[in-house]
Amino acid sequence: MLINPVLEEMYWRGYMHKKLTRKYKPQTVILLAALFYSLYHLLSVIPLFAWPYNVMMVVPVFLAGLIWGYMRQRHHSIISPVLADTGIMGIYLLF
Repeated sequence: MLINPVLEEMYWRGYMHKKLTRKYKPQTVILLAALFYSLYHLLSVIPLFAWPYNVMMVVPVFLAGLIWGYMRQRHHSIISPVLADTGIMGIYLLF
């Protein structure tokens, strides 16, 4: 529960952000990282929800990816998404 959010954010807001920054403008980096982050999560919700709910479940993930990408770009930190992901994982375990 604690390791997955840290590793996920290290990859998406750390590694991917850094790699994309070498080739693209900051706004494009945030958009691409959020898009790839959403597609990654779509693969995990496809078997859990029927169409169109599986796609609808990814919209908030995309929006969160945009916000967290902006925060990463502006503050150079991944702490906020790590805390949010940990909270989400905790809720999943309770319910």
